[in-house]
Amino acid sequence: MENSLASVGGFCCGRSFVIDHQRLSGQGYCFSASLPPLLAAAAIEALNIMEENPGIFLVLKEKCERIHKALQGISGLKVVGESLSPAFHLQLTDSTGSREKDVKLLQEIVNHCMNRSIALTQARYLEKEEKCLPPPSIRVVVTVEQTDGELERAARTIKEAARAVLL
Repeated sequence: MENSLASVGGFCCGRSFVIDHQRLSGQGYCFSASLPPLLAAAAIEALNIMEENPGIFLVLKEKCERIHKALQGISGLKVVGESLSPAFHLQLTDSTGSREKDVKLLQEIVNHCMNRSIALTQARYLEKEEKCLPPPSIRVVVTVEQTDGELERAARTIKEAARAVLL
C-alpha cells in the first residue's frame, strides 16, 4: 500500500517487537512523529482524484488485463501476478541454476528495454535478510495514465528483448 495513495505508509502485522521496529523505522517517523505534511497533502489529493473520477478503476482494470494477456507466451519468461493487478513480475521460465546468472539475464532484458525508452526494473530484496528469497524477476507496473499505444509498445519491446537475450 506504500505507493497506492501517492504517498508512503502501510499496514503492519506480526509480533509486537517487529511491528514496533517497522513503525519506528518508517519514513513518516524518520521525519517527524507523523506523516510529513507534503505526503499527507499528496494522499488527500489522490483520494480526491479517486472520488471525482471513479471510472479510472475500470480503465485501469482493462489496461491490466490487456498487458497481462499481451505478455503471456513470451518464450523464456512467465508472468507472475493476477491479471487485475497493476503491479506484477516477469520471471524466467527456467532458471539457469544460478541466481547470479538469472539476475544478469533479466538485467540485460531491462537494459534492452531502457535503451528503447521502456522503463523497467528488477525486483530488489535484502538477499541476506530474506528468509524465503523470491526468484529474480522484472517488476512491471501499469498506470491509468499510460495510453494503449504505450502499453502495446512496451509489450512489443519486452518480447523483442526476451528474444534477443534469451534465445
